[in-house]
Amino acid sequence: MFTPEPPLKFPPADQAIADRLMKIVPEIDRLEGYAQPHAMAVARLAESLAHQLDLRGHDLTALLLAALAHDLGERTMKRNYLLREDALSWEETLDLWRHPILGEQQSAELNLPRQAQLLIRWHHEAWNGEGYPDALAGEAIPLGARILRVADTWCALTSDRPYRAALDPVDAEEMIAEQAGVELDPLVVQTLLDLFATERAREEELLVAHDLEVDTEGEESVYEMISDLPAESPTLGEVTPQPEPVVPEPVIPITEDPTDEPAVEAPDSPGEVATEETQTPGEAQPR
Repeated sequence: MFTPEPPLKFPPADQAIADRLMKIVPEIDRLEGYAQPHAMAVARLAESLAHQLDLRGHDLTALLLAALAHDLGERTMKRNYLLREDALSWEETLDLWRHPILGEQQSAELNLPRQAQLLIRWHHEAWNGEGYPDALAGEAIPLGARILRVADTWCALTSDRPYRAALDPVDAEEMIAEQAGVELDPLVVQTLLDLFATERAREEELLVAHDLEVDTEGEESVYEMISDLPAESPTLGEVTPQPEPVVPEPVIPITEDPTDEPAVEAPDSPGEVATEETQTPGEAQPR
């Protein structure tokens, strides 16, 4: 639903490491069963949240590097259960909980900054202290790790996974909101929801500018309607040129010729397209 336009930017001193990570992350995405780029989506959303929360300089760079490499530990583990459709066993869950520590170790071998290494270690910590691996709670979790947790959760919920289909953005927002103050930092969650509300308002302005009805109660969302707009549309405030009126030619009566063929009636208009069924909400916790 929300993909910031500007590309990721790194200081010259960190660009080589970032380039190396970008070559690795597609492999990690495949190992986790993501059909679309996941790590890059997490990094872009984390960047937008960080800007809203005034995270700058080295803190922002560490967050972006950690977002790209947050599941580096799963690349080391290479567990087949990540691609299974059924639920993990308790033993498999305990095994999976090792991946933040392994990711921290692997990121150290890749010479990521120590701050980024720790964000990778703590990206599954929970606001209520029931996360892993160190059971940190509240503001004892660095802000970068709290942002990374929210961005990772959102991107996982709205992506197809081996064990469930992607959630509708509205359902995903509800699940994220329910976890505010439980697993997720309420401030970061509110920042995320505000970002999406701003994006929706902008899209609704575009719809109104193109004389499209905004149906807030129907099944078709703004996200679906905005895709119907023409590829090249006038910007807001620009007047769309109107075609010149066409003067009809004078009508000359024509005597009916009995040899003429009967007129063919136009085919019936197509029926309504059935809307897709709403996805059943899945787990809020990404694997």
